[in-house]
Amino acid sequence: MNFAGRKVLVLGLGDTGLSMAKWLARRGASVRVADTRTAPPRLAELERSLPSVTANCGPFRDEMFTDIDLVAISPGVPLAEPAVRRALDAGMEVAGDIELFAQALPK
Repeated sequence: MNFAGRKVLVLGLGDTGLSMAKWLARRGASVRVADTRTAPPRLAELERSLPSVTANCGPFRDEMFTDIDLVAISPGVPLAEPAVRRALDAGMEVAGDIELFAQALPK
């Protein structure tokens, strides 16, 4: 799968969320990150390594999902999270880390 130019929202900014954000950015995706915590553990590293990436901290808000092609979910974010449920119900493409990386494997 080609991620270049795709608008991706990464949910969760722990180890996995940071690795997904970096991986997607290297592949040309336009990345945004959101975490329900006010001080996610990898926020400083994200700001250092990907200064152009916007990070939203605090409760997930519906407007974060506007104009997004793909929602990439870290393992710590439950699928039962109301914002995730709304994204799924709206037919948005939602993928976990393993599925995301598997999509890039040659077929």
